[in-house]
Formats: sequence, structure tokens, C-alpha cells
Amino acid sequence: MYAYDNNNNKTKIMEKLSICAKILYDNDLLDKQNELDKYKKDMLEPILYFKSQEEFYEKKSKMLVDLEEAIKHWHKEHFLDHDQPHINRNRLEEALLINIQDEFQSSLYAAIFEVLKEFFGDTNWLSTVVYHMCVSLAAICASINKHYEFIENVIQNDNICSILYSSIQDILNEMVFDFHQDKFFRFTCKQCSKHIRWIYIDNNNICVECGM
Repeated sequence: MYAYDNNNNKTKIMEKLSICAKILYDNDLLDKQNELDKYKKDMLEPILYFKSQEEFYEKKSKMLVDLEEAIKHWHKEHFLDHDQPHINRNRLEEALLINIQDEFQSSLYAAIFEVLKEFFGDTNWLSTVVYHMCVSLAAICASINKHYEFIENVIQNDNICSILYSSIQDILNEMVFDFHQDKFFRFTCKQCSKHIRWIYIDNNNICVECGM
């Protein structure tokens, strides 16, 4: 009888251990799935939805206008002090000759990110893209500085704003707007209301299926 009770207790303990192990395993799977979902949400390219192509072009145009203004404001706020030109020059020399990467990765990063997040959304993907933009832009400016009178000819006459703006446009066009529209954008067919990829909707915002 004692042996039977002992074996029975062992069986119950093993059953409880098995249940605990399954719970831990399920929780581990759930945690990993949550991590994967977060990674997909934060790091994968966003898919942006528009009611029409007209809405897309309007928002893109506004983004580019806001971007140009943000760069000009950043330039004026951080580098131009017309009342104290000697201080202005010292600030420029410090930023561009000593810690250009720090300047671009902090204040310029914030200026660009605030504009682009209104179009693309606030994600880690965008944060990474803007960070690499700023690293590239700093390298471009540092390279120009080696060959030209950078402060006088580029910074103080606002040429840097044009350089930064056109460079960011080129990066966005290369990454998104010129070659990868179908990956990033969906449009609502005005007949069936389905979200349609770029290549399957015409200029009248009607999908191929409805058009047929």
C-alpha cells in the first residue's frame, strides 16, 4: 500500500511538472512572438495607405516643403548670428571642423525626423533611415570642406541648405519614391474600396479588377 501511494505521488508530481513545463514553454513562445511582432512593427518598412493618388502627391509635396523649411530653420538657429559674426564663425568652425558628426546627428537629425514622421509615421525604421542620412550628409560636408572655402562659400550664403535638401530628396527618391512605390504605398480603389498596390491602380484610382 505504501509503495502504491508513493508511486501515485510521484505520478502526480510528474504531471504537475509537465503542466508547469508546458506553461513555461507557452509563455516563452508568446514572448518570442511579441518580440517578433515588435520587430516587424518597428524595423520593417512601413506600408502607407492613401485614399487616392492625389492625396499621396499632396502629402508628399507638403512633406518636401516642410523639409526645406525645417533645414533653413536649423541652419539659421544653429549657425547664423548676423549680429555677432565673429561668434558665428567660431561656432561654424567648431561644428564643421571638430564635431560635425555630433551636430548633424543631434540637431539636424531632430529637424529631419520631425518632418518625415508626419509622412512615414514614428517608427524605428524611420529613425534608422534618418540617422544614416545624417551620417552621410556629415561626410559629404566634411569632404567638401577639404576642397573649398566651406564656411564662407557654403554655410554663410545658405548653400548648405540647398545641398542638404537636394541630398535628402535624392536619398528618399532612391529608397522610396522612384523605385519602391509598390512596396510602401497602397491606394483605395474608389469602386471596390480595397487597398491596392501602386502597380494595380490607374490614374482614376480604380484597380485593375474593377477596370476590367
